[in-house]
Amino acid sequence: DGSPLTAHDVVFSGEYCLHPDGGCTSLAYFSDVSGFEALDDHTVKVSFGVAKPFPYGPFVGSTPPIIQRAQFQDCLGIKAVECKLLLDRIPNEAFGVLWDMGHTARVGEESPEQTYQAVGPRIGYTHVKDAVYEPEHAEAMRDGWRYVPPGAGQLPLEEAIALLKGHGYDGWIMFEHEKRWHPELAEPEEIFPIFPTWVRPLLG
Repeated sequence: DGSPLTAHDVVFSGEYCLHPDGGCTSLAYFSDVSGFEALDDHTVKVSFGVAKPFPYGPFVGSTPPIIQRAQFQDCLGIKAVECKLLLDRIPNEAFGVLWDMGHTARVGEESPEQTYQAVGPRIGYTHVKDAVYEPEHAEAMRDGWRYVPPGAGQLPLEEAIALLKGHGYDGWIMFEHEKRWHPELAEPEEIFPIFPTWVRPLLG
């Protein structure tokens, strides 16, 4: 927006990505990070909780994001209506949204209709993963949910895909399998064939 990008924005970016409600797709780059500190406007200190022989993950390369606090501070929590504030400020149609159906429903507690009403025309890409709420299960995450094969969970994925189809969406629908962060999940060769079998009837 023309305002300066400082070390404080870098700290915000790191805290944003580590926030449990953020759904950051670059979270793996912040493995073992314990904190961030802006030493001045141009210097950031990244601290790790364990010794890191190769610490060059956070903010190194093109994938870990650096975003401005002024533009993104109201987007935390995966509320589509809040992220719409940013979309409204950047009307260029090339700037769009990746809709992670699992996060908006599970973390943001939004229905597919609420998400689509806020950002639908700007959706350019999607992530699909399913989960069930079983807080007592050994594989449950901190919020009580655990990932299961697509179609076997409690998330409104079929409703979301039907909504996209009804509005003429012709972009990618990608199955997201987070085995790198959840090693207890099924092997890729076991789970990947399940997705096309499940999704084809939904796409018609």
